Amino acid sequence: MPVTESKTNYNNNVEIVQPKSKIYDSVCVILHGYGSLPHEMTFWIMIMDELSVMLPNMKFLLPYAIFQNKIHSDNSGKLDDKSNGNLNNDDFPQSENDRDRYWFEANNKYLTNPEKIYESRDYIKSLICNEIVNNKIDSSRIAIGGFSQGGTVALFTGLAFEYKLGCLFALSPPLPSDTRTFNNTIKNSVNLKTRIFLGYGDKEDKVHIDEIELMIEEVIKFNSIPHVCKKYDTLAHVMSYEELFDVANFIKKCIPQ
Repeated sequence: MPVTESKTNYNNNVEIVQPKSKIYDSVCVILHGYGSLPHEMTFWIMIMDELSVMLPNMKFLLPYAIFQNKIHSDNSGKLDDKSNGNLNNDDFPQSENDRDRYWFEANNKYLTNPEKIYESRDYIKSLICNEIVNNKIDSSRIAIGGFSQGGTVALFTGLAFEYKLGCLFALSPPLPSDTRTFNNTIKNSVNLKTRIFLGYGDKEDKVHIDEIELMIEEVIKFNSIPHVCKKYDTLAHVMSYEELFDVANFIKKCIPQ
């Protein structure tokens, strides 16, 4: 069955880092965590430039999340209470581009708007299908991964994708709901034998660690092949160079350059 490109137009930004030759035979889609304002995306791009030395034939896609927090109509710059159930009313910049972005809404692990995680998944699938259909990239040479919310959506997308992928990785990914939604999505997936890298820090909040370890348990239930699961000493809910270079080495083993 041929892959067909999604016709949905999300009008979102996607940052692209590719070899200087602009010739590539593999793709890595990386999803940021909650927030990732433009200056944070600049940091991601800088990291990808460094990793591209290790992965010289790979193009990196860094899409912005498709949902943005709303701002009060009085232009106070404060977050609308109804926009995301797990945040406080902190001050945010007024720029349309600078508002925090997110992939799904959750409160106490449970999805408050399940449709959003599915819409995020479909958006990432459309990016992958574009590479397969228009750029003739074999699906087995595509990696999907991300941090925090982005890691969760990467697993949710990759494990449910219809064609075999090269590998998946998730850094500090929480399990966003009761596990039935996640489990029912992946249990018949062709990617149950796809290798996965899971990493997180030992200094994350206890509640977050519990969510991450629950996610790891659920993935292991379905994915029994060798995978990498690593806890990083003194690391809180952030990424480190060590973690990212471990991911790059993992990708290199799964998708030879």
